[in-house]
Amino acid sequence: MSIKFRVEIAYSVYKDIEIVGWAIGKRPNTELSFQFCEEDGTVVNYVLRRYHRGDVGELKTNSTEENHYGFKLRFPFEKKKKYILSITDGKSIVTKKIDSKYILAKRIFKNLIGDRSIFE
Repeated sequence: MSIKFRVEIAYSVYKDIEIVGWAIGKRPNTELSFQFCEEDGTVVNYVLRRYHRGDVGELKTNSTEENHYGFKLRFPFEKKKKYILSITDGKSIVTKKIDSKYILAKRIFKNLIGDRSIFE
């Protein structure tokens, strides 16, 4: 797999859900594109913010230089919806299914177990 990624947490923010994680291409400077849609393919309006993740850079590239491996994706919350996060580098694509019915429960569960990730 040429893209490595991890969704670390998903939590509610007012009437939205925010998904936080990281993604890195086969080459550290590879530009990644994100798409977020409902399970049926309907594109969901979302806001994506990329940010520096020194920990990921150090682990994956042995460098803590400036990078944009981290991401926060925020979208309107709708109960009983299932979503798909797709990340591509133009050559390959990875996807992660996200079921909204588990997000709030997992947020509570995450708080109980500390700093462990809830998604892989």
